[in-house]
Amino acid sequence: EQLSALEQCLVTLVSQVGVDLNEAMLQTWKSYSLPFVAGLGSRKANILLEAIKKRGGYVDSRRQLSEILSPKVWENACALMRFQRDKMSYDGELLDCTRIHPDAYESVKKLAREIESEIDDDDEAVEALLDKAEHIKSYVVNKSIDKFHFKDYAEKHNANLKSLIDFAFELKSPFSDLRESWRMPGNMEEFLLASNEIRDMIKPGRLCNARVLYNRSLFDHQPREDDDPRGIKDLKIVELDCGILAILDAANNQPTGRNDNIRVRVLEIPTADETAKVKKKYFFKPARGKLKTIEVFSIIVGNSERALSDLDKWEDRYCTLAGYQKIQPDELTEEVMRPKKRKLVRRPIKHEKFQNYDYEQTKNYMEKCTSGDFLFRPSSGGVGKLSLTVKLTGKPMILLNEQIEEDKKAHEGRNTLSLGTPLRIKKSVNEEYEDLDEIVARFVEPLINKLDAVKAHPKFRRGTKAQVSEYLQAQVEKVKYKYAKAAFSLDEQHPGYVRLSYLKNKEGSRPSHERIGLSPDGYRFRGKEYSKLEKLYKVFIQHPDPKEDNARRDARKDGDRDYRDTRGGYSDSYRGERDYSRAQDYQASEAYGRGGGGYGQYQDYGYGGYNDQQASYGYGGQQGYDQQGYGYGAR
Repeated sequence: EQLSALEQCLVTLVSQVGVDLNEAMLQTWKSYSLPFVAGLGSRKANILLEAIKKRGGYVDSRRQLSEILSPKVWENACALMRFQRDKMSYDGELLDCTRIHPDAYESVKKLAREIESEIDDDDEAVEALLDKAEHIKSYVVNKSIDKFHFKDYAEKHNANLKSLIDFAFELKSPFSDLRESWRMPGNMEEFLLASNEIRDMIKPGRLCNARVLYNRSLFDHQPREDDDPRGIKDLKIVELDCGILAILDAANNQPTGRNDNIRVRVLEIPTADETAKVKKKYFFKPARGKLKTIEVFSIIVGNSERALSDLDKWEDRYCTLAGYQKIQPDELTEEVMRPKKRKLVRRPIKHEKFQNYDYEQTKNYMEKCTSGDFLFRPSSGGVGKLSLTVKLTGKPMILLNEQIEEDKKAHEGRNTLSLGTPLRIKKSVNEEYEDLDEIVARFVEPLINKLDAVKAHPKFRRGTKAQVSEYLQAQVEKVKYKYAKAAFSLDEQHPGYVRLSYLKNKEGSRPSHERIGLSPDGYRFRGKEYSKLEKLYKVFIQHPDPKEDNARRDARKDGDRDYRDTRGGYSDSYRGERDYSRAQDYQASEAYGRGGGGYGQYQDYGYGGYNDQQASYGYGGQQGYDQQGYGYGAR
């Protein structure tokens, strides 16, 4: 964003002063402004310089450039190509020394002949006008042009008056600098520049937080030996939460110590009527250390009880609309009794996805956005935290809110609202991010990709929990297809979770629901992480009942313990049963898979059955969940 602003500034300046091509050919550093000419860029500027070198390294006129540049590029750039009058050929075009575009040469010559009515030749009239310009101090005077009635000429010839004035200005002083001469900004200008982005934060009457920086040893002159070392009585300088220094009013302050955090109200700010009092200089002389000069704008704040509680003064100042009724004391009491909404602390953070919105404003903003859009905003937890809001879906609208914690050291001992890095997301405290862009790249975008994978799954259904349950029951009644009893949906009650809804193999059973955690790395289901949703779904089909799945997992853990030998490894007999790559060992086992042929015989590692039961779960059985709508069929 800053580079873009700088580039735009350079384009504007080059458009004002132009580029002398012949000088650029002689001195390389002068050619660096050529890419900022309208219609050119780095590539076309280099091509132009190479073409001029091949032609001898010199260009005589703008018309000659039309032989090098394409018509559209020449039309955009030619008026900014500057030629010096004393180095032009005898029959050169004098208007090439100005910012006037060649398309307007005929109109300008006609105007020049009208101004210099005694001269019949167009080129001689232009030359006469250029020669009559005189410099008087910082002004350019041309009596012929200054006395001419441009308005009458515009009406007579149906010409654009603004263009005529621009032509006259250029004839008086070709390629003159349009900028004012630089000067040091005054105190008021400096204050306006410093407070441009925080004007609302220092508005008189505003309540804000502050930290006491200096509470003694302040002088309004160079301290002398006979001066009281305590300095000016009751003079304190504080730093407001927006980062600007202010003076704590002596008549409206309570006792405070250095580095104390206090609540203050802004009482006065500098105005244009008091330019001389905009800025004040103080000298801080500590008991040990060097003398320090402090410059502070005349922003007066107070922290006395009267300053903080006097609302009538500001109500009279700002509430001036006709028909406004003042707040009565009993209404104020009722307002105090109501639960207070935490005030939003506005943060001066520059990022295209950051807005100083509270949650209600964020919801209104997200209603207009598409699914997958996101927003950074100040956290209700105060300074040192941000909130990340991601729109997961629109109907119903589900918003995921993640808290971002800033580095505490960045805010220790300072009242600053700037972003404190590194950043951490509360869910993943072990991950650190250097800035908001890294959070977008490493957290938000992978999370959106995982969310899109859920929405693209054939079993995904939009709707609430009740709507998805009705859909599953309707599919069972219709007996449409084999795998109609399971569906994914987004959990509207727990944003950031995917809901897996399914019907068990019992008549009249109600849909069951399980939550799947959604993260940038994958999906968490029944205590296990999956990188792909399809793999999770395949495991669920094999073991749809969570109790059976847990029992199988517990049995495996118990088996690990029972069959360990004294050396800490598995025994040889059990190793044959546990080796997934050796299908024949599993088939030979008496403990596993007698009903369906054991492990390794079919894809993955489905069970062939427990304890000689033919009606086993998984691949090997004949009456497993396969017939009820889950799982893959037996051979």
